[in-house]
Amino acid sequence: MDLKVITLFRDIKGANLLVDVNGVVKLADFGMAKHLNAQASHLSLKGSPYWMAPELLQYGTQKDNDPDLALAIDIWSLGCTIIEMINGKPPWSEYEGPAAMFKVIKETPPLPETMSPEGKDFLRCCFIRNPAERPKATTLLQHRFLSSN
Repeated sequence: MDLKVITLFRDIKGANLLVDVNGVVKLADFGMAKHLNAQASHLSLKGSPYWMAPELLQYGTQKDNDPDLALAIDIWSLGCTIIEMINGKPPWSEYEGPAAMFKVIKETPPLPETMSPEGKDFLRCCFIRNPAERPKATTLLQHRFLSSN
């Protein structure tokens, strides 16, 4: 039987992105990464509070037999990283870790006012509260925000 194994990064943030002279972005620091397969998908509360997805904070350690849903955690973090890039700081950075986690559980990050309508729509997609409804990376790659010049 051939098992699909996926990697959940769990710590997408500006400090873990490397950009080369051609603008190619690569992930660095795989210390929080987790390999998942369709038979065993155990998630634990790991990552940086300002970039964490609400489902990870709400359920703490969880067992989920759908590793594709687990990838939604990285999509949320991507949205937070975009906000970090625009504002120079992540969402809710004015709060200490525990208070920021409470904000993540209860609220959606505020969208930067300076973003284009396409950018705001992209972030709204990243911040869909239900991870089962949050778009996959392959879908987001087709978003008009990434194709607009």
